[in-house]
Amino acid sequence: MVDSDISGVFQPELPHAPTSLVVNSIHATEARLQFIPGFNGNTFISLWLVEAQTDYDDDSWLSVYNVSDHDAVSVTVPNLQPHTAYRLRLVAVNVVGQSLPSEPSDWFNTLQARPSAPPTELLVRALNQTALHVRWAVCQLSCALLLNSWYVDAVGNTVENSSVICLIDIIINK
Repeated sequence: MVDSDISGVFQPELPHAPTSLVVNSIHATEARLQFIPGFNGNTFISLWLVEAQTDYDDDSWLSVYNVSDHDAVSVTVPNLQPHTAYRLRLVAVNVVGQSLPSEPSDWFNTLQARPSAPPTELLVRALNQTALHVRWAVCQLSCALLLNSWYVDAVGNTVENSSVICLIDIIINK
C-alpha cells in the first residue's frame, strides 16, 4: 500500500517575480519581452500575465496579454497600439496564486504603422506659384480623425511634424 502522506515532498508555494525584463523585436503592434523566470514555487508556472503602462504620469497598469507556457523565457506581446510609448511588467501564476509583479521594463515606443485605409477628403490648393497646401483626413481604428501637420519642401523632406486630433495638412514649397 502506498502512503498518501506528502509531508516530505516540497509543498507548492507562490512563485517569485521574473527578473531582467528586456523588450526587443519591437514592431507597430507587437514586441517581444524576454525575462529570467523567478522561483516557480515548486510547481509549474501555468500562466504568464503581461501588464502595460502607456502614460508616463499614470501609475495604473493594464493587463494586455497572457500566455500559458511553463518553459517560457520570452513572450511576444500582440495587439499593441502603433506609435505608442509602453513599459511592461510580468506576473507568474501557478496553482497557489500569482507572484508579485516584476520590475517594469524600460520605456519603449512601438513603430508607426501604415494607414489602415486610404486618405479621404483630399484637398490640394495652390498657395502661390511655388507652394501647394495639401489636406486630407485619415480614418483610424475608431474612425476618429488623426491630425498630423507636415511642412514639406519640394523634394519631399519633412521639416516639421506635430500630432493633434483633426485633419492632415502638408504645405509643399518649391
